[in-house]
Amino acid sequence: MKRKIASALFGVFAFASFHNALAADLPTLRVASDGGRLNHLALFITQKQGFFAKHGLDVELIQNASAGGDSNSRAALKGYEASIERGGRADMAVANGGFFINAVLNGSEAIAVGVMTANPVYQLIVRPEIKSYADLKGKTVTMTATWDGVSLTGRALLAKHGVGPKDFTFEGIRMSDARLECMNEGRCAAILAGQPSDKEAIDLGRGYHSLGTTLEAGPVTFYMEVVRRQWAEANRDILVRYLRAKGDAMAFIHDPKNRAALKRAIAEVTGYPPAVVDRVAASYSDPGRQILPRRGELDPASFNNLLQFAKDAGLWDKPWPPAERFYDLSYARAAGIQ
Repeated sequence: MKRKIASALFGVFAFASFHNALAADLPTLRVASDGGRLNHLALFITQKQGFFAKHGLDVELIQNASAGGDSNSRAALKGYEASIERGGRADMAVANGGFFINAVLNGSEAIAVGVMTANPVYQLIVRPEIKSYADLKGKTVTMTATWDGVSLTGRALLAKHGVGPKDFTFEGIRMSDARLECMNEGRCAAILAGQPSDKEAIDLGRGYHSLGTTLEAGPVTFYMEVVRRQWAEANRDILVRYLRAKGDAMAFIHDPKNRAALKRAIAEVTGYPPAVVDRVAASYSDPGRQILPRRGELDPASFNNLLQFAKDAGLWDKPWPPAERFYDLSYARAAGIQ
């Protein structure tokens, strides 16, 4: 199998990795890369630093891998992962943990084998008149889609501070900047905002301030690598090679000696200005935030937290399968990262 040129578009930025034409034929893994941005940072660095080639793997990053017209959230409601099932063109998808749980509950055969992003760090930004969590009762709090991992952790944050699911009005709006506009227009009392929109909101001079972050709810798994169970069983060697390479990328990111390279990667993926890049890099390097797993492994306790948040949100009224239905750690163990 001839090696391909691997490329992916993150936002409006693109990168390409050109392979040595004289290299031996390598097995290919097709990974859906739609709209990953920072949630795909480790994948970008794995490709950029040549870790896939080091472990004897050719990774083809596929844009628009989904078949049909369903978004990931709509596909989850129908019981499938759009990029890898029902005609999807990829072997692996990087899936939002909440959407993935919803898809499995509705019949998807996909399993999680690794973690790309562990903890989402979103601030709960509130209007000036909101002085405490109790002040949010009876108000509108804007998050993302209902099953999004951000919304699940946001609900858990509110519950931890005494604001239950029936105590506030939930509104779902995609993208932090759009949620900020909702608050600017006075339609919501609080929003969940990621970087850099959280700081931009506070800096507006309107008295907006932060009550806390989703980290307070507890560790979770945010974006996970998922594959079809049957495909994983038939392509174990490819999957193990991938996980080893991604493990090297995670170690690279966590190494303080690589801070400059990390900043360059963040800038290339996002297009953020230097000041924002510095802030994001500091967050990713902060061990207290645990935004990224140590080697890309799936932590069962963290996943169980996310699963519990979904249960507590009351979004599913049927029996829940055991947590082990959602993941298989054997591949990460064989790769030496678990």
